[in-house]
Amino acid sequence: MDHSLWVVAIAILALLLLAGLWSAVARLTENFWLSLVRLPFRVGLWGFLALSRLLRRPTQSALVKPSEHSPEPDRPAEIVQRLEVLQQEQEALVRELRSLLAKQSQE
Repeated sequence: MDHSLWVVAIAILALLLLAGLWSAVARLTENFWLSLVRLPFRVGLWGFLALSRLLRRPTQSALVKPSEHSPEPDRPAEIVQRLEVLQQEQEALVRELRSLLAKQSQE
């Protein structure tokens, strides 16, 4: 009787292993077919992206030479003004940070 229990246990184990093998093969074939179906779309997307990069690439005649490009006369003044505002904001933040650190060191 002890021998028959081992046979049943081994048979159940073999069935479980076969079921796992079957599902692994099913997943493998499913992934293969899905990849095969997706392949034309990926190749088309790759071709489209390559073509769009080629079309976006500027030609030599379309490039603006630095000597031909003159900045707006007010732009430097705007940049200086913005830098001054940023410097003031930075100084205010540094003062606030120092006061917070001083409070933490006192506690």
